Amino acid sequence: MLQNMLSHARFLGALFLFWFHGLAAQIIDSAWTYTNYSKEDVYIPMRDGVKLFTTVYSPIDKSEFHPMLMMRTPYSVAPYGKNILSPRLYNTYWKKYLEEGYIIVMQDVRGRYMSEGEFEDVRPFNTDKNTKNQIDEASDAFHKKSN
Repeated sequence: MLQNMLSHARFLGALFLFWFHGLAAQIIDSAWTYTNYSKEDVYIPMRDGVKLFTTVYSPIDKSEFHPMLMMRTPYSVAPYGKNILSPRLYNTYWKKYLEEGYIIVMQDVRGRYMSEGEFEDVRPFNTDKNTKNQIDEASDAFHKKSN
């Protein structure tokens, strides 16, 4: 009888470990992403006043700080719309970032898709920026605070 109880206890313990391990191995798919992330579309003003369309995917859990990853692209941050999440988040390597709780920021470059301004393929670096209208991709989002 004692042997039977020990065998039963081992079985339940193994079952619990199998179940617990299954919980730890999350499946990052569309359902998980919609449950754990929110999306916000915003226009962010650059130094010269041009606004770049930006989509921010944030973890719904705000109980801790989250790292951020930003991607600026000439190829569109679609899909556009409040409750439509991009499949690239859960169908590509991006799902590893979601699993780790990253805030994902995607931005259409100047002059492409939903962003304002004039597009220039590989805008050259401008070493002599003296006015807010002298722009380049490397420092486009940098705002120097004036006192």
